[in-house]
Amino acid sequence: MNENKIELWARAVAHAHAMPAAIAGADLAAAWLTVGPLLQGNLPIGIMLGDYYSMGEAGFSAGGTVAIGLMEQRQSWAKIALGSIDDDYDDLSSQAKLERCRVAWLQALAGGAMALVRLDTRLRLWERRLDETMQTKRRTSQLGKLVEYAALRPSCGGTLAARDLSLSRQGAADLLDEAVAAGLLREITKGASFRRYQATI
Repeated sequence: MNENKIELWARAVAHAHAMPAAIAGADLAAAWLTVGPLLQGNLPIGIMLGDYYSMGEAGFSAGGTVAIGLMEQRQSWAKIALGSIDDDYDDLSSQAKLERCRVAWLQALAGGAMALVRLDTRLRLWERRLDETMQTKRRTSQLGKLVEYAALRPSCGGTLAARDLSLSRQGAADLLDEAVAAGLLREITKGASFRRYQATI
């Protein structure tokens, strides 16, 4: 980062401290797009920095809330922040451009927060289904252990589950079938030789 960019970034940070947290995050993310030192990767780093500032000290998220919201937007926030959009952007005043960028950021922040709320609701319902299922099983049942193991991964196969949970391959396969029947897991390989499963969250 050359001296000019360092100065611009320091100025952006100083200005952000005087702004509400959510607005500060929007401004810092946009500033990083223009003064970031990397040839590639300035966009995700800028979003991460902005997300951190936007969440403030609330502790509601470890990061990624804005990124989730941005994925749901049809209009690219980066294009708005950089002014590379095909509309009347060039005719707007500097303040109007700034406000447009902030609004897009706040919409992404709200959208990401709502997505997390929906995910939390699905997770709670899934956990309730797991608890209700386990109440019908013997205490020695390994079903809950296997389902939780699968839920912590993008997908789960019987061989690794058997190894990591000290089960026989047949035992793991039977538990996976049982979890599918209970609606806790779903098979995503559709009958392939090496079947894989995901939690139904």
